[in-house]
Amino acid sequence: MLTGDCGAPLAACSIRTHINDSNLHVSNFHLKGDMAQVIIHRPGFFPEFFMNRGWTLTPGHGWTWPSMPSDGGKPPATNGTCIGYPTAALFVRGVEITSAELTQAYHQFSSSTSGSASVGWGPFQLSGNYSNKQGGTSFSSNAVGNTLKIPGLALIGLVCHLFDKCPNPLPTLKDSDFTAG
Repeated sequence: MLTGDCGAPLAACSIRTHINDSNLHVSNFHLKGDMAQVIIHRPGFFPEFFMNRGWTLTPGHGWTWPSMPSDGGKPPATNGTCIGYPTAALFVRGVEITSAELTQAYHQFSSSTSGSASVGWGPFQLSGNYSNKQGGTSFSSNAVGNTLKIPGLALIGLVCHLFDKCPNPLPTLKDSDFTAG
């Protein structure tokens, strides 16, 4: 478990919000909490297959998607139906955000919405609802002064391995080398 301060005071930080689709200018910002990276283990998944240079996909012959798995581009210019896979998940808990401007914006947005609306900022969910046929739950951040305390454990991101171009058959292979038989 990694613990520590994840932020420092910022002089002129602009944060994109969904409050009124404008920039929220923050003069002082501090973020702290616990963070853990959890490795994703898949015993039956062998990504080496995607790197193999002896295969291809033929549109209309079992491959029905509009593009190949990956064109090998680097984000944000990556195109494909399977550009990579997650190798680790990033979790946080005990998150506290200190910012007078953000806390005020949270109060304004929370008081102007009702029903099952959720409020989020960046990777953090500040309030929300979840339900299924067995029941439901809701949560809300606790704002004390200029500090937002976010309850519980949250998944904030994934670490992914991106594929190079795939399929990417060897140039010496001909189309006839890929016939099923």
